[in-house]
Amino acid sequence: MNSRKKKSRGTRAFRQPAVMQVDADAMIEDSAPKKEEKDGKPVEDITEDAPAGESAGNTGSGAPASGPEAEEAAAPEKSELETLRGERDAYLDLARRERADFDNYRKRMQREMAEMKRASLGAFLREFFGPLDDMDRVLQESAKSGDAESLIQGVRIMEENFWRALAKAGVTRIDAAGKQFDPGLHEAMAAVPSADAPPNTILEVYENGYRLDDFILRPARVIVSRTPDE
Repeated sequence: MNSRKKKSRGTRAFRQPAVMQVDADAMIEDSAPKKEEKDGKPVEDITEDAPAGESAGNTGSGAPASGPEAEEAAAPEKSELETLRGERDAYLDLARRERADFDNYRKRMQREMAEMKRASLGAFLREFFGPLDDMDRVLQESAKSGDAESLIQGVRIMEENFWRALAKAGVTRIDAAGKQFDPGLHEAMAAVPSADAPPNTILEVYENGYRLDDFILRPARVIVSRTPDE
């Protein structure tokens, strides 16, 4: 009886423990690496979001690859550069032509102004040809006759003819004798003490003055009075 008890105890000591049944799907799920979560959402795999056609060797510098694609990308830039060059050449050509036209216009205006000046001056000088002819005739007659009275009469005629020509051009003589001195019209040559005339009165005209309309051709040179010294 004791031997049976010992035998039964021995058999119990060598019994194998119960094998636990583990779900294979659960083991695979646990063994797979878990994705990190951000804001409660799983982060997408980087390899899934990579743009198509991007190789691992791309440095990300943005430089276009060589080949037909690079030539197609450079074609629009080359066409735009050629367009800009064409516009530049057109503007330069236009500027050259405008400058040439302006130079021609300036030269033409200079020629026209010179011709107008000659025509105007010629018309003015032709008015003096008659008085010059009269002067020649007076001198010839005075030399033949030797009469001083005829010479004086001829000079007066010449003076009238000269003033007639000057009046057509708008030239007049400045009236200065007995007038009050005006520095815009007169030029004082000397100041003489005078008790009969107020100070700065023109006593004598040394040289006549002339004006063309309102423009002073030459001021009258005069002698003016001043207060006598005490």
